[in-house]
Amino acid sequence: MIVRIVIPTRIGSALKSLEEFPAHVLQAIATTLDDENQLTVGHIVQNRMTGTGPFPPEEGKLGVRSNVLRRSIRASKASIVGSAVVSSIGTNIEYAAIHEFGGVIPPHDIRPRRGKALRFMIGNAVITVGKVRHPGSTIPKRAPIARGIEDRTANYRNAVGAAITSTWDQT
Repeated sequence: MIVRIVIPTRIGSALKSLEEFPAHVLQAIATTLDDENQLTVGHIVQNRMTGTGPFPPEEGKLGVRSNVLRRSIRASKASIVGSAVVSSIGTNIEYAAIHEFGGVIPPHDIRPRRGKALRFMIGNAVITVGKVRHPGSTIPKRAPIARGIEDRTANYRNAVGAAITSTWDQT
């Protein structure tokens, strides 16, 4: 997902392109993005990945099961690449992608990772089996990370605009 930041008119008209931004202005943008990204990670965790699900897909929320995904949300440090400032928010948890983008899980066997059998409860009975056939499923797109970033787009715009204006005025 790309968040577009609009440069305030009085600065935008003074510049032909971002390539003309002095290095200290780009650094101010990077510092501001780092700050906003941390706030956005907190927003995603608190508002998009909290509660007892399942939630309707259109809400863009995931309920907490093990807290592994929630704890894994991170922001990269903003870096200056040429005339651009680049940063991201994401996770390294493999199953996050299916919740973010949706998809189909094909039918497959579930086998024990350790030991020789799977054990689970059905009612009061303990069932032990060597494998279980998963019928497959379709997971709807929920996009909690993208929606969390969208929720805070105005905050990014305001903070980056203020950082540009402040830094520009100091020169």
